[in-house]
Amino acid sequence: MNIKEVKLEAKNSLQGNWGTAIGGFIILGLISFAMSMVTNMISGVGSIAGGLAGANSGNISEADLIAMTSVMIGTMSVSFVLGIITQIISSVLDVGYKWSFLDLVDGKNYSIGSIFQVFNKNFFKVLGLIIMIGIFTALWSLLLVVPGIIKSYSYSQALNIMKDNPEIGILDAITASRKLMDGKKANFFFLQLSFILWYIVPLIIWLVVFFIGISGWDNGTSPLVVTSIILAFVLALYFIAISFYITPYLKTSEQVYYRRLTVQQLGE
Repeated sequence: MNIKEVKLEAKNSLQGNWGTAIGGFIILGLISFAMSMVTNMISGVGSIAGGLAGANSGNISEADLIAMTSVMIGTMSVSFVLGIITQIISSVLDVGYKWSFLDLVDGKNYSIGSIFQVFNKNFFKVLGLIIMIGIFTALWSLLLVVPGIIKSYSYSQALNIMKDNPEIGILDAITASRKLMDGKKANFFFLQLSFILWYIVPLIIWLVVFFIGISGWDNGTSPLVVTSIILAFVLALYFIAISFYITPYLKTSEQVYYRRLTVQQLGE
C-alpha cells in the first residue's frame, strides 16, 4: 500500500476537523492527568502516614501507631485500585479516540464526544480484547522482544474489527486481525515510522550536541553543554507542540490504512 497516498487521504479527511481532533486529544490528556493526580495524592497520603509511623514508632501510643498503619494500608490499597481503574479508563478512552478517526474516515458523525463511544457499547468486550492483546503480546515478548513487536502488529487491527463487527468474539477479532495483517505488518510499521521520525531526528541532533559537549568538558563548562541544556528545554516544548499535530495525523492515517485493507480484502 502506498504510504504517501494514505497520508494524503488522512490530511484530506482532517481538513476542517483539526479543531475537533486536537480538542479530543486535549480532553483525553486532561482526563488522564486528573486521574493520575488523584491517585498520586492518595498515594502520597499513605507514604506520609507510613513515614510518620516509622519515625515516631517509639514515641507514640500503640493505638496511634495502629491507626497510622491502618491509614497507610488503606490509602495504598485505594491508590492501587485507583491506579488500575485509571489504566482501564485511559485504555478505553484511547480506543474511543482511535475509533473517532475511523468515523471521520468513513464520513460518519465526528465530534469530540466520539472519544466516549466505547462506554456506550461493548465496554466489557473491548476491555477484554485489550487485556487479551496485552497478554498474548507479553507472552510472545517472553521469547524475545522482536516476536512480541511482530505480534503487536498482527493484533493491531483487532479493535477496529470489533468496531466494524460488534458481535464478533474477542479471540475471533484477534484471529481476523492476524489474517488482515498477514504480509502487511512491515508496510504498517513504515507508515508509523514516518511519523516517529518527527521525534527521533531532533532527539538524535540533541544527543550528538550533548555528547560532543561532554567530551569537550575540560575543567569548566563547555559551551556545547550549556547549549545542549537550552536545546533540551526547546526540545521538550517542541515535542509537546508537535504532538498536537502528529497524534491526530497519525491516528487518522492508521485508520485510513485499516479501511483500505478491509476494502482490499473485500475485493479479493
